[in-house]
Amino acid sequence: MITRPVQQTDADSIARVHEHALPWSINGRLGHSHLKGMYERLLSGPDCVGYVSVHKDEIIAFQISTTNWEAARKRLAEIDWRSKAKIVGTCLSHPYDLVALFEAVFLIPWTFRRTKVKAEIMAWAAEPANPIAVMGAYQCLLSSISELARRGETRCVGQMQKPNERPMKALSKLSPVIFSKYIRNDVLIFNCTEIAKKAV
Repeated sequence: MITRPVQQTDADSIARVHEHALPWSINGRLGHSHLKGMYERLLSGPDCVGYVSVHKDEIIAFQISTTNWEAARKRLAEIDWRSKAKIVGTCLSHPYDLVALFEAVFLIPWTFRRTKVKAEIMAWAAEPANPIAVMGAYQCLLSSISELARRGETRCVGQMQKPNERPMKALSKLSPVIFSKYIRNDVLIFNCTEIAKKAV
């Protein structure tokens, strides 16, 4: 297994991993085409930082971050009304997700602004069918945060949707500060400088 910087051409493979790992998520339920478009938009910006783990020529894990969460989230929101309707529609069939959607659209950006932190760790997943993918995902996370530190970002924020026990357990190893807690999401702050030192 190798870990390398993400490329825009990885969007299709990253979408596949997301679809397999997070089928219960709002975006996961909307299928491969929706996910591929989402990651193409995310990876198109110069603020994007990310890594993928590759095993036997296949991407089995990834982590994508940004040095500018407002710019990255603006790109993600650039979808037509049909796609927006599908997102709302899938939430209506899973009412608890309406809370998650409200928090993600309104409360999370407001909270991020209060932190005065620009960098964000955004998307993170491992292929569930591959037993070494979890190790790859953690290495991708450490690599992304180290790259954020190299680019001068001393701290980064993260939105952790609940319930999602396994990644939260992994993130706790990095000693994040819980800045805010909502019904479906926690907002965490990570010390990029200190994490980068441990990752060497």
